[in-house]
Formats: sequence, C-alpha cells, structure tokens
Amino acid sequence: MKYYLIDASAFVYSIENLGKLKVDYFKEKALGEAFLYIPQFCVTEVLNTFARCFFSEKKISPNVYNKWRGEFIKAIHNRNLLYVYDLHRYHNINTDKIYKIEHQTPLRGKEKYLSSFDILIIGMAIEMKKIHIGNNEVILLTRDGRLNRIAKKYVNTLWFE
Repeated sequence: MKYYLIDASAFVYSIENLGKLKVDYFKEKALGEAFLYIPQFCVTEVLNTFARCFFSEKKISPNVYNKWRGEFIKAIHNRNLLYVYDLHRYHNINTDKIYKIEHQTPLRGKEKYLSSFDILIIGMAIEMKKIHIGNNEVILLTRDGRLNRIAKKYVNTLWFE
C-alpha cells in the first residue's frame, strides 16, 4: 500500500492538471492501492489558494471556484477521499531532526528557507513512516523544490514539476 502525504501546493496542482499527472494518486486511491493524507493546516491553505485564484488573481471562473471548493470539502468530509491528518506532539518532536539539515543546506536559485509548516509536513511524513511499516511506502507529494530537497533526506518524495 502507498500512503501519500499531500502538500497544499501538490494538491492544487493536481486539481489544475487532472488527467495529466505523471502519478494519478486519485486513481490509485480508487483502486484501493493508496491512502491519501493531507495535513490539517493544508486544508486552509488549499481553500485560500482557490479563493486567491478566484477573487484576487481572477484566474478561474465562479463556476470553477465553486466546483473546486465544493469537491474539496466533499473529499475531506468524513474522509471520503482525503484523510485530514491532525497535528500532534510527535510531529513537533520529529521536527528537531530537521532544523540542522534545513539551515546547513545552501539555498539554490530563488529558494527560501522552509516555513515552520513545511518543516512540520516533513515531521508528519517521518511519523507516518514509523506508523506504516512493512511493505508500505510513505510518499510526500509537493511542488516546493526546497521542501522536496530537504524531505528526501528523511522520506520518499514526489515532486510535481
């Protein structure tokens, strides 16, 4: 079984590019081959990104905004598609493993240091590896290059380019 931890950037990209993804984790979920987690704080980030695309940037129509927003809410309601992974103390404890690597790894190009939430996502993925042992694969999905680079030192990652 594959266990995906999906960063908000990867989720929004997936919605924008349905049917064109190199890895269709939605299909894997439908076939019973994968389980999809999204960090609790990424729920707000996804909804805020949809709102920004509609209200501020005017990149999507009212129909698209309402569809994306409604489908996302359905996907997290009662864990229909996405399991909202709540933050707990083990995630915070795991972050202590990350700080030194994060701040000793030089920035590339336009990269910025990881936010506290990015570090927590890696901490969540580390904890998932401890929980889903055996023949299971934990994969962190992101569109953030720096998050991908740092997380690779701890867990499997998939970077949507």
